[in-house]
Formats: sequence, C-alpha cells, structure tokens
Amino acid sequence: MRPEEQFSSQLVLIDRILASICRRNAFPLDESEDFASWAKLRLVADDYGVFRKFEGRSSISTYLTTVIVNLFRDYRIHRWGKWRPSAEAKRLGAAAVQLETLINRDGRT
Repeated sequence: MRPEEQFSSQLVLIDRILASICRRNAFPLDESEDFASWAKLRLVADDYGVFRKFEGRSSISTYLTTVIVNLFRDYRIHRWGKWRPSAEAKRLGAAAVQLETLINRDGRT
C-alpha cells in the first residue's frame, strides 16, 4: 500500500489519537485544532515519510500514537519554547531555581 493511501485509510485513527492527546493535556478547542492541523502537516511532510518509515514491528496504532506524542512534544516546544534554569540558579539551590522559574518563565513580578 502506498504511503498516501495508508494516511487516508488511517485518518480516523489519527483523529482519535490527536483528540486523546489534546484531552489528556487539557488543550482548549482552538489550540487542539491548531495542533491537529500542524501534526497532520508533519505526517504528510517529506512525501509521507512517517508512513514510509513504518516497518511493521508494532501495530500501526501503536506506531502512530508514538509518532503523534512526539509531535505533541515538538509542538509545545515550538509554541512555548524550552526553558531551563541558569547555571547560577542551580548553584544557589532549589529556592533560586524556583524564584527564577516564577520570574523568567512565568512572568511574575
């Protein structure tokens, strides 16, 4: 089966996985729709590369779930960025890391 046919035949499963991940992470409806369209675009990118890489060592649902969970992680980093405490805050201890988190990451005063 060609990759584009696999994508079309698994579209219901893909939508179910996307909805499940968005529910589990308490995404609002508009953000869920944005993520779903972004993820589908990634699934068809590189001429359906995700489907061409499927080797059949697991079920297609397990494979797609793993791929979409990883896409969700990438989407969160893409939208919100990746934050890490500074080396100085780490040296000063847990209280300094928490203070830096509140001020720099969360935007508190």
